[in-house]
Amino acid sequence: MNEVAFPANVPVELHITSATVMNAFFIPRLGSQIYAMAGMQTQLHLLASEPGTYQGLSSNYSGDGFSGMTFKAIAEPSRQGFDAWLAKVKASRETLGTGDYMRLARPSESNPVAYYSQIQPDLFADIVAGRLDEPAGRLLARTPARRNDERPTAAMRGVTGPSVTGSN
Repeated sequence: MNEVAFPANVPVELHITSATVMNAFFIPRLGSQIYAMAGMQTQLHLLASEPGTYQGLSSNYSGDGFSGMTFKAIAEPSRQGFDAWLAKVKASRETLGTGDYMRLARPSESNPVAYYSQIQPDLFADIVAGRLDEPAGRLLARTPARRNDERPTAAMRGVTGPSVTGSN
């Protein structure tokens, strides 16, 4: 978290969402900002034509800690440099699952860079579809999917999804 890397001169496609308030993803030197909204997925295509470390930020005010919502976007000069960064990420023993995501989603300030070598399958889709139970950090039933404007009912709060673990 708070860092992303890719090879310079290679097109990158990012899929972006928000679990709560509207926000905006912005790397000023690499392209325009794009909004992230709950229940929606947006795509951003970037190309760093020069190697370097670029400052990224959340450019939409969203409460306490907003000024610390920054990250580094590293355009590696070579594929070998990117592969070395990727090996560092894969060496992490951390898996990003529902509970970990819910802890990261809580208001906080100036979090350090963290690497996750694995991500729980369907986590992004569950975030977009609003299938995470905020207070408990549980996965709600995958079917039926909730509408964007629908709050979980008492019956939905008690339903947990299948037990899943990250694997890649």
